Amino acid sequence: MATGGSAGSAACAACKYQRRRCTPDCSLAEFFPQDRSRVFRNVHRLFGVKNILKTLARAGCETMHCIIYESQAWDINPTTGCVPIIQDLQRRIRQAELDLCRAYAGIQAYRAAVADAAHA
Repeated sequence: MATGGSAGSAACAACKYQRRRCTPDCSLAEFFPQDRSRVFRNVHRLFGVKNILKTLARAGCETMHCIIYESQAWDINPTTGCVPIIQDLQRRIRQAELDLCRAYAGIQAYRAAVADAAHA
């Protein structure tokens, strides 16, 4: 985990925003170093510090990356957030499934043609 601000470096973005001393065991310093104050502001605005800490304690580091991603999506598009991204991914999945079905149909047609040629 990243060290906080008490070891001579500046406070992390989370502690700086909250105007508190950043300790070496600061759980948010890893995700919000001092140069990521905008990222912390977005996450804080969407979830709040209390919920961020609860989520980090329950679900771990990977969840924090998802929270950061979602807050950045809401910052870019305040009316829909992640919805357009999710819809685009769903569209891509449907297209890939259709392509896969076509490929399977092509394989089946080829196998049938080879079987017919073998019997002829």
